[in-house]
Amino acid sequence: MVAHSQSIFSNEVTLDHIAEHWVRKTEFMLSKGIEFRNANPGQQFTDVFYEKLVATPMDALTAIYRDRESISQELHQRFMITEQQNSQHKYGTHNYHLEDFGLSKEEIDKKMKFYSAFLKTLTN
Repeated sequence: MVAHSQSIFSNEVTLDHIAEHWVRKTEFMLSKGIEFRNANPGQQFTDVFYEKLVATPMDALTAIYRDRESISQELHQRFMITEQQNSQHKYGTHNYHLEDFGLSKEEIDKKMKFYSAFLKTLTN
């Protein structure tokens, strides 16, 4: 999607540059999130794993709201309507692979090792 949108404004779009940018950006965002979390140990955080969000969205939303205000009946209804109107793959699917961008799983695993280690602390 990024390649497509960039191609509207440039004739010099390369997948390797897009990959380099997004890997660096993702690494930065994840590291800043962990840094913030470590700097604020008294804060409460709610961890939502993507697989759970997709599989059981209302359970994930309930977990998010658990220690805040509860989900009102009206808000629950709005969530359900939104879910019905926006089913997964409503507009098709995106099929791409790391190799399409000149990346490998080993390269990503190496760059994101710090995040994998962090995730292990959440699941233990």
